[in-house]
Amino acid sequence: MALKAQPLLKFSDNCATLAPEGAELVRALPGQICPIIFVGDGRSGKSYLASCLVGAEDAFTSSDSAESVTEGIDVVAVPVSQLSEASGPEHLLVFDCEGGNNALAAIRTLVNVFGLLLGSQVAFVANGMATEQALQTLGMSLAARSLVRLEGAELPKQELVFVVNKNTLRYEGSALEKILEQKFDDPGRQELRDTVRECFPERSFFTVPLMGMPAFEDSLKSLRAHLVDRRKPLQMGGMPVSGRQLAGVMELIVAEVQATQEISLPSMNRYVIFEGFLLPLTNDLVDFAQGQLPEVVDYDPCLAERNPIERILRRFDESSAHVGNVTLKAEARQLLATKLWDLWHWVEAKSEALGNEVCDTVQEAQEVELSRSKSVVGGYGLLKEVVVTKQLFREEGRTVLHRKRGGDPERLPWKTLGTTVTRTKESAFDLLPSLPILK
Repeated sequence: MALKAQPLLKFSDNCATLAPEGAELVRALPGQICPIIFVGDGRSGKSYLASCLVGAEDAFTSSDSAESVTEGIDVVAVPVSQLSEASGPEHLLVFDCEGGNNALAAIRTLVNVFGLLLGSQVAFVANGMATEQALQTLGMSLAARSLVRLEGAELPKQELVFVVNKNTLRYEGSALEKILEQKFDDPGRQELRDTVRECFPERSFFTVPLMGMPAFEDSLKSLRAHLVDRRKPLQMGGMPVSGRQLAGVMELIVAEVQATQEISLPSMNRYVIFEGFLLPLTNDLVDFAQGQLPEVVDYDPCLAERNPIERILRRFDESSAHVGNVTLKAEARQLLATKLWDLWHWVEAKSEALGNEVCDTVQEAQEVELSRSKSVVGGYGLLKEVVVTKQLFREEGRTVLHRKRGGDPERLPWKTLGTTVTRTKESAFDLLPSLPILK
């Protein structure tokens, strides 16, 4: 099937919308995504160069009209395996942006924001010459940084590929570096150069002559090979970005610009790192933990030794070791620990309930003195005048419970049995079989 660009970012009444065709194309991409964004002068041939990159000259619409052909951003995705010997589910995602200095085209800051945030390679195309005006057009793209609220986060590292298209002059490969190294008393021009160096620590320079010139095909091949060989998977906070996540980030960018005229890079990182990786990892480990919890069928006094929480938390640490955002990682780990302890407390409660079951009962009895009185032994024997103490006792009983968990037994309250007994306090008299009789 022939490659054909899909609309991605479009404008209506100065209101930006994410085109569903392009968003679905991005969302469905498997594997690593290497975004290359073409920005630069209007009518400089960006669309044609982008089409040559993906190997289909009509992938992006191009024309020699003075009117702007590309409005907003169009996008094409191509498997890297079609462009090189690489294998695996890896795609080049090529963005073709409308020109930045075309008097007949609207200047839309959001286009530049997309390039600033989403392109691991930025191909800036100048028309005919590497002029100060071209550098200012690049600076205008970089000015969109003011819309990005960093809050301690860092923008992704990008390579700048500066291309002079339709070139008729002789440039050395170090031409861009010489332009950036120039010193000026004008603070604006000097700041522009400093900004380009700061934003793009990696920089390359290419020229492509007019179509039909002897070096035209070789120049295109050289540029194409450089962009393919130097491709970089898009990452945010050290995490690779999937197609689904990238589509979500695009929606987030458009929504935040529409609502507040600024973009929070931490919120983008949170979308990709926390919601896209750490949260699913946490949920997977919670599901895994449910199969690791001990099955409690009876009270287990050694249950704590079978607690899998520390082992699962170590598994989380190993799986997220490559994540550089310490704050988001700590938040996800705490969330995981909370969910795991909730599961474990349920296991403990079940074991405790079984431990509270009674495994043995014992009956205990006691006598409670109600009254005592003096009386003589009586009778006709030698001891008949001996005075003894008679005691009246109430008989009581209680149940003692022994539970499976062990520990001190549980003794229920004493209850009267409804009977009494009389005893002689001088217990020796209780042992006499009968009173002695003198014969």
